[in-house]
Amino acid sequence: MSRIEQALSKAAQERISAKSGGPDQSSPPANVFIPNSLTGIDPRLIAFFSSNSLAAEQYRQLRTKIIRARKLYSHNAFLVSSALPGEGKTVTAICLAITIAQGLHDTVLIVDSDLRRPNVHKMLSIDSGKGLSEFLMGKASLEEVIVKTKIDKLSAIPAGSIPPNPSELISSEEMGRLVTELKTRYQNRIVIFDSPPIVSITDSVILSHKVDEVVLVVYANHTPKEAIMDAVAELSGANITGVVLNQFDSASRYYRKYKYKNKYGYGYGYGYGYGYGGSHKGDPQ
Repeated sequence: MSRIEQALSKAAQERISAKSGGPDQSSPPANVFIPNSLTGIDPRLIAFFSSNSLAAEQYRQLRTKIIRARKLYSHNAFLVSSALPGEGKTVTAICLAITIAQGLHDTVLIVDSDLRRPNVHKMLSIDSGKGLSEFLMGKASLEEVIVKTKIDKLSAIPAGSIPPNPSELISSEEMGRLVTELKTRYQNRIVIFDSPPIVSITDSVILSHKVDEVVLVVYANHTPKEAIMDAVAELSGANITGVVLNQFDSASRYYRKYKYKNKYGYGYGYGYGYGYGGSHKGDPQ
């Protein structure tokens, strides 16, 4: 578990137990509503458990950018990845999906396309039986692998069993047809793909050219700049929506002094919690 995930988990648990004087999760504070039917969900999903938090507000700002992309460009399939492991990509992907589902009009499907170390099913407390790998191997239909979560308007496709050939499955024609099917089946549905880290693993790079846009997660003051540059280079040709900064401290001298930008057109966002940047060709400046 990365340090940001540990921090989010600890903060959520502290909020839940603040009024009860102990770790009893049945007595959450007034601003955190957790029905008994939802207590199996990972407390690190701060956008759901603490919707009034500053971090949740930053997710809502990212949601606005994604909704805008859907309206302007008909883009509704987004890949969330990171340069390296342990940067909080799965937490970000699910929190983003939850935040979109909390809106008025859009439904969300999150797809666990990390066929090496899947975690979406654990965090959302859903059955991991049949999933993406079974569908791609022809062992299950699409209807069999889509699972309703405990959160309204949010469905998921878990990864399923870990296959011996994940890259081959992700690069298969069946995967391409699946992305197209998920993009076009429902007009008001946004699809979020959680995928493996980019550096040294080809799965995300392959999938980045099948989806509409890519969100890159960076652990602020932790991820080496060289790794970020390598990830962006690997994503050459893909449409990078922007960068989400986990654990971003706006008071940091390092980030106040420097603002990185490069020829690939992405930048570090400023503000507490999460930053985002990037633009589309043809966007007004």
